[in-house]
Amino acid sequence: MLNKMLDDYSVMGFATFSKRDGVENTDVIDASLNWSHQFLAPLEGVGFHCLLQNTKGGFADIVFAKNGEALSQLNENFDKSEASQKMMELLDPQSIQMTAMAISQDRFIPPTDFACIEIGFMKSQTASKEEILQQSKLLEDNYLHKFENTKSHFIGEIEQGSYTDVTFGRSLGETRKICLGFDQDKTATEFLSLFDPTSFQLDFWALIA
Repeated sequence: MLNKMLDDYSVMGFATFSKRDGVENTDVIDASLNWSHQFLAPLEGVGFHCLLQNTKGGFADIVFAKNGEALSQLNENFDKSEASQKMMELLDPQSIQMTAMAISQDRFIPPTDFACIEIGFMKSQTASKEEILQQSKLLEDNYLHKFENTKSHFIGEIEQGSYTDVTFGRSLGETRKICLGFDQDKTATEFLSLFDPTSFQLDFWALIA
């Protein structure tokens, strides 16, 4: 993990990918750590990176940046880095999917004591951004923060009408149980009602590097 302890972030990059056949998980972990410290660490405005894995064996990167310009600098310089090239040699290029999102919470700082992340993708054509953020705050106050497992939460905006729900948790099992219990809580169901149910894509990711 890379954590330069910057004071606030406004953008998160999220990439999912699979390894090539014959590549060991430990090879991906070692290459990710090298990429993080050799390529990402010197970039101005990029302050946090970690590698995650879901229960299906897929991998994900998250990167926090102070602004969109810093994330663009990462993308522009990616192919020039030897550490990036070594990382890409291990990955199935057809599996890579990348998403950038604006963080709704002002002066967001990721927690240091998390072990997993829940990321849900959803869309709404009826609710305004203000309504979604208002209901998200109620969700945090009335449901998520009732549990010691919850370390942090925010709404990301990919583009108008397209959002992410991001929760940092103490363990994957507890985080999954809490999120799958939304339909048993009034505030949580009201939050979910703002979105098109056919648009939901939800997964849970354990921290591995």
